[in-house]
Amino acid sequence: MSREKNFMKNILIYTIGNFSSKLLVFIMLPVYTYYLSVSEYGQFDLIVTIVSLLLPLVSFQMSEGIYRYLLDAKNEEDQARVITNGLLVVFRNVLIFSLGFACVNFFVKIDYFFLIEGYLLALVLSTVYLQIARGLKRNLEFAIAGIVSTVANVTMNIVLIVVLHLKVEALLISVITTSVTIVLYIEMRVKVLRFITFKLIAGDVTKMLTLYSLPLIPNLINWWVMNASDRLVLNYFIGFEANGVYAVATRFATIIMVINQIFYLSWQETSITEYNSKDRNAFYSKMFDKYMKFQFSGLFGLLAFSFLLIAYFIDGDFKEAYYYMPPLFIAMMFSAFSSFYGTGFQSAKETKGAFYSSIAGSVCNMILNLILVPQIGIMGSAISNATSFFVMWVLRIYQTRKYFSITIDFKMLGSLFILLAGFLVIYYSNVFALKIAAVIAAPILFLFLNNWMVKGIFRKIKFSPVKEKL
Repeated sequence: MSREKNFMKNILIYTIGNFSSKLLVFIMLPVYTYYLSVSEYGQFDLIVTIVSLLLPLVSFQMSEGIYRYLLDAKNEEDQARVITNGLLVVFRNVLIFSLGFACVNFFVKIDYFFLIEGYLLALVLSTVYLQIARGLKRNLEFAIAGIVSTVANVTMNIVLIVVLHLKVEALLISVITTSVTIVLYIEMRVKVLRFITFKLIAGDVTKMLTLYSLPLIPNLINWWVMNASDRLVLNYFIGFEANGVYAVATRFATIIMVINQIFYLSWQETSITEYNSKDRNAFYSKMFDKYMKFQFSGLFGLLAFSFLLIAYFIDGDFKEAYYYMPPLFIAMMFSAFSSFYGTGFQSAKETKGAFYSSIAGSVCNMILNLILVPQIGIMGSAISNATSFFVMWVLRIYQTRKYFSITIDFKMLGSLFILLAGFLVIYYSNVFALKIAAVIAAPILFLFLNNWMVKGIFRKIKFSPVKEKL
C-alpha cells in the first residue's frame, strides 16, 4: 500500500474512533449546562486542568517513548523489551506519586482526594495503553477503544447526573470510567500483558526510553501553560463563573482539536516512517498544503454553524461563550500547524528541540493573559491563546529547517486569511441573511479545498474482502 493510501486509511480509522467518540461527549453539553451551575462546571474544569499538568510529571511522558521505539522494533522480543521497561518506569512513578499525594492530603485536606487520585492514575495507564496499541500498529483497536470508553462515559454521566443528581463527583467518576474502559478493552484485544517479560528488564533500555521521553515533559508543561493557565488567571481575576463560561467556549474549540488529533495521529506515524525518504521535503510540503486547507475550511464551518450550535446545545448563562469562541478556534488551528512541524523533533529523536519554542509560546501566553484579562476579561485569555500558538508555529518553522524544508504556498495562505476575515465579520454581525449565506458557503468551500480527501476516502481506500476458508 502506498504511503498516501496508508495515510488516508489511518485518517479514516482515527476519524471513526476519535470524532464519533468526541461527538458523543459534545452532545452531553446540554446536560452539563442544564444540571450543573457555572461554578460547578468551572471547578471540574479546573481539576481536569491540574490533572493534565500532573500527567506528564507522573508518567515521565513514557507513553511517547514507548510508541516511538515500538515503531523501530524489528520483532516481538524487541516489542516486549520496550513495553516491559517502559511500564516498569510508569509503575514506579505511579507508586511514588501515590505515596506523596497521600502525604500531602494528610496535612492539607483535598476536595475529592480519592477521585482525583483515581482519575490521574487511570489516565496515566490508559494513555500508555493507547500508545502501545498505536506502536504495535493496532490502529483499529486504538480507535474502537475511544468509542467504547466514551459510550461508558456518557452512560455514567446520565446515570450519575440526571438520575442520581450528583455534581462534580459524577464528572470525575465518569472520566475514571472512561480510562478504565480503555485499558480493559485494549488488554482484551491486544493483550499487552503478554509482552511483559521480567528477564528483559535492562537499565540501558529504561535509560534510552527516559532520555527520549524526559525532554517532552517541559515541552508538555509549556503546552499546559498555553492551554490551561488561562483558567487559573481567569479564576484569580474573575472567579469560577468566568472559568465555567470559558470552559464551554473551549469545548466548542475542541471540535477543531479533535480534527487536529485525527490528522496528527496519522501524520505522526507517516512522518516518522518517511523521514529518511529521498523526496521527504516535497512530500512534507504537499501534506502541509493539504493540512492548511483542511484546517481553514474546518474553521470556516465552525464559524458558520456556531450560532446554531449555541442555540440548541447551550443553556442559560453559558450562552455568553459564543463571543469568545472565534479566537479559540484560531488558536487550535495554529496549535495544529505547530504540532505538524513538531513531528520533526520526534522523527529525528531530538525531542529537546520542541522545548524552546514551547517556552517562548507559554511565556507569551502568560504575559498577555496578565495584561489582557484584567482589561477585557475572558476575551483576553482567548486572544492570548491564539497569539501564543501563532508565535510557537512561526518559531518552529525556523527551528525545524535542520530536519526538513517545507515550502508554504503564501498566496493560498493569504487568500485563506481573507476568507477567514469575512467569516469573522459575519460571525459577529446580527444580519441573519449573512449567517445563512455563511452556512451555505462553508460546506462548498470545504469540498472545494479538500477534494483530495473526498476522493481518497471514497475512491482510493479499498479494503480487501475477507475470504472464507473452504
